[in-house]
Amino acid sequence: MGGKSKKVTVGYWYYATLKAGIALKLDEIFQIKVSDKVAFNGRIKKTQGNQSVYINHPGLFGGEKSEGGIQGSLEVRWGGNNQQPSGILQRLLGSDIPADRGYVSTVYDGKLTALNPYPKAWTYDVRRYTSPFYPEKSLILLADGNIYAMNPAHMLWESYTDIDWGSGLSTAAIDELAFKKAADTLYDEGFGLCLAWKVSDELKTFRQQVCDHIGAKVFTSRNGLISIKLIRDDYNVDNLPIFDENSGLLKLDYDSLNNVTVPSKVVVTYKDAVTFKERPAMAVNLAVVQSQGGQSVQPMDFKGLPTGELADRVAHRELKIRTSGLKRYNLSFDRRAFDLDIGDPFILRSVERNINSILRVERTEENFLTDGTIKIAAIQDLYGLPKASINTIPAIEKTDPDNIPVIIEQYRIIEAPYRELAGLIDPANLELLDRTSCYFFVIAASPKGTCRNYNLASRVKGSIHYTLTDSVGDWCPTAITENDLGYLDKTVSITNGILLEDVEKGMAAIINDEIVRIDDIDIANNRLTISRGCVDTVPHKHSANSIIWFYDGFEASDTIEYNSNLDIEFKLLSNTSMGQLEQSKAPTQLLKSVGRQARPYPPGNFKINGIAYPKQINSSILNISWASRNRLLQADKLIDTTFGHTDTNVDLNTSTAYNLTILDKNNHILHSANNIHNTSYSWINTTSSPVKVFLKLENNLLDEAGAIWTNNGCTFVTDLELSSKGSLKIGENSYLSTSNVSNFEIGNRDFTIEFSIKPEKMGEQDQVIFDFFNGYSSNGSKVTWQVVITSSGALSLWISNIGYSFSSPSTIFEAGKCYHVAMSRTDNMLKFFINGKNVMTKVCSFFLATMTPTIGLGTQLNKSSSYPYVGLINFVIFTVGIGKYIQDYQIVNVSPTFDNQPTESEMTIELEAVCDGLTSYQKHRHLVNVMG
Repeated sequence: MGGKSKKVTVGYWYYATLKAGIALKLDEIFQIKVSDKVAFNGRIKKTQGNQSVYINHPGLFGGEKSEGGIQGSLEVRWGGNNQQPSGILQRLLGSDIPADRGYVSTVYDGKLTALNPYPKAWTYDVRRYTSPFYPEKSLILLADGNIYAMNPAHMLWESYTDIDWGSGLSTAAIDELAFKKAADTLYDEGFGLCLAWKVSDELKTFRQQVCDHIGAKVFTSRNGLISIKLIRDDYNVDNLPIFDENSGLLKLDYDSLNNVTVPSKVVVTYKDAVTFKERPAMAVNLAVVQSQGGQSVQPMDFKGLPTGELADRVAHRELKIRTSGLKRYNLSFDRRAFDLDIGDPFILRSVERNINSILRVERTEENFLTDGTIKIAAIQDLYGLPKASINTIPAIEKTDPDNIPVIIEQYRIIEAPYRELAGLIDPANLELLDRTSCYFFVIAASPKGTCRNYNLASRVKGSIHYTLTDSVGDWCPTAITENDLGYLDKTVSITNGILLEDVEKGMAAIINDEIVRIDDIDIANNRLTISRGCVDTVPHKHSANSIIWFYDGFEASDTIEYNSNLDIEFKLLSNTSMGQLEQSKAPTQLLKSVGRQARPYPPGNFKINGIAYPKQINSSILNISWASRNRLLQADKLIDTTFGHTDTNVDLNTSTAYNLTILDKNNHILHSANNIHNTSYSWINTTSSPVKVFLKLENNLLDEAGAIWTNNGCTFVTDLELSSKGSLKIGENSYLSTSNVSNFEIGNRDFTIEFSIKPEKMGEQDQVIFDFFNGYSSNGSKVTWQVVITSSGALSLWISNIGYSFSSPSTIFEAGKCYHVAMSRTDNMLKFFINGKNVMTKVCSFFLATMTPTIGLGTQLNKSSSYPYVGLINFVIFTVGIGKYIQDYQIVNVSPTFDNQPTESEMTIELEAVCDGLTSYQKHRHLVNVMG
């Protein structure tokens, strides 16, 4: 997408409406091919009535890069008596059009081809297997259910009785019992045919064709009914009538056809009903081959045979007939032969001719007006069909499994960054692009060699139909990284490269979620040189065996403009010469649109204390620096992370600012700063010791944790009950204060506040111990707070906008008594302790912020009412990151000591850009060990 010129029109799609007459009667259409390529595969059944199906193969002939494909609606119309005119044709031609009753037809409307305006040939693969006569035996399933053949007895029955295509005779003129007997035999033999009758064919010819296939005679019997007789070994010799000179035989002559050439091989051509290809089946008589000194071949067409197994049986039947030296006779009988009918077997004996043979009646003729002689043409009976195939039958030819469309497993669907759109949309329209607009593209690797390309289908989640792209996607070059990659590694060893000959210097690639630029490719040595963190991405670490997608120029897009914050579903449909993967078989990938193209680019050239992505910093001071990056300036260029616009005069968007967040190893926020308009920020790490305030108020004002406190009128006194070493006395107009607010940053971390006090007054009003309150304002989930002894004698953590959310029971505190007080939060569980006893436990997940420039001890500084604490206080300890107390503890009257040993701190630095309320698509997130 990005960095490429705009599309050029090289041709057009051609749309058309096609009407096709298919057949007089059908039961289903199961496949449609256009130019021998499968456009539809399924079962459209007559029982479902007229219907419309959507053919969705725009890439059938190669898509837009070749000759297009088929995409449109197909009306299937069965031609019923009440059928109405086609809706498609009515919209095109008006209402005064025929309804096409009495035959099966289709009407297609949609894309027909591309570039080439000449339509391609359509073929329909159809089935007809139902019949009103003896319906339970009309369908014969062959080839493990892959072939729907019709019982030939039913074909012959309909050729006489059907009023649409047959002779239209009454069923009373048909010998139903004979036809049912034949149907049973053929059903048991699995002898189904797939044979079409065409209007141009004589019915007599069609009937004879069926009889030749199955070895049968159809005739008008002596009772005047049309009957059928299968020539089978289905009689008992002992029960056959015998005719000789003493039992009705009057005359015997040999037929002149007896001296015919005997073939040694019969080759039967049949039509495979799965592939619709003509295939041969053969039978050989080796004795004849030997006697003739070579082969003589008799070709025979039996195109209605749908399987090789049936064709082989028929081939051996025909060979047996032609190599058995069968004799034909012209016979004359007296009236004792009146009961012989066509197809009947009988025994002929003649002592004079030395004949004793079983014959079958082929033809009869009677002379009622003269002497009543019955003339019969007969042939020796060797017509029996083998019960099983003799030769090894080749397996049914199926579609090459390597040519079947399969699921694409290796692909990426990506919301397009600004760079991709800048390479396709002219500047004027690009400037008009709404900030909520989102586009997606896909890149994919071929699942196997025969999948030539793919189409992308997409929809907003909840929609009924997918939209299929007209254009096809080409397979994207890929490779695998051999080793781990650090943040700024630029030399990459690769393996398993595919289509690397299409990779060029300067093109874009993506590793996981990082876009890189290809600066050099050495295919011979499997090595790349890349530039890191391009476009709207930042450098990431990548493990070995990561896929590199060289995607520039190999993207496919649905070109649909989505709004942000939508759930979009995508499917990839592979294409082969056989067709396209069905949508139902393709997995669905769900992505949410985020408005990526409108978001500011993240900062580049990210450094801590002058080092890019350091593992460790040996200082408590963190100087974080970066360079601004601007998507409008970079446009469709690939500029890596080390480059930035440090001169704000050339930055087109001066409203860009930056958000910085520092987290501890538990992802608790240590420090955050938003809307930074500079390109650097300094922060002093005070987390090496968890103790932030350590005030021992024993005749001096020294915070051993380093905070500077101001004494506003307080005095030191000795109260042996509270401490033998002295305590601080706070009055109504005296208090302590500090501006070292960073020492009190808790955020959402664990903490402990503990102090020792002796109040002198109770009950008149609330008394503030610690004040971090700046009025009733809050910043989202961040709140300001106070530690308060209420007028009712309860201990409370007072939250801005909420009030006494966390309070102990009342009447705990009394004037003149000493108390060791602790508030401790561990894993969001806040507990209050008075003299070592737990008096309250509640869930507290608030982000406790310090939004005031001055913190008060013993008074409220930031409101007109001071709510002063009046009494003694001996020590104050404030610990962040540790909830020291989780259960009751023993009070030890020993002065606490401060342990200020620095420790190693594991921190994560996050840095992102923000502009007009949108944050960058990616942000820097770097883990560093801070020593000091």
